[in-house]
Amino acid sequence: MQAVLSSDFSFAQFRYLQRLLLVHGRWSYIRMCKFLKYFFYKNFAFTLVHFWYGFFSGFSAQVGPACFLMACVAFSSKL
Repeated sequence: MQAVLSSDFSFAQFRYLQRLLLVHGRWSYIRMCKFLKYFFYKNFAFTLVHFWYGFFSGFSAQVGPACFLMACVAFSSKL
């Protein structure tokens, strides 16, 4: 009983193991792939905006508008 309480997954019979691995494992893998693709896109877009701003301001160390700084929050909230 203690092993069931401290585990992430528990099932009554081993016949449920196949569905857990093949169905739910695949769904978890697909969700993780979508998340990582979105994560890399978000960080690339956030960095590119700052690079463009720095390039067009001549890398003068001028502080950008607050909307650039809030871009990460806006992208992350759409998850």
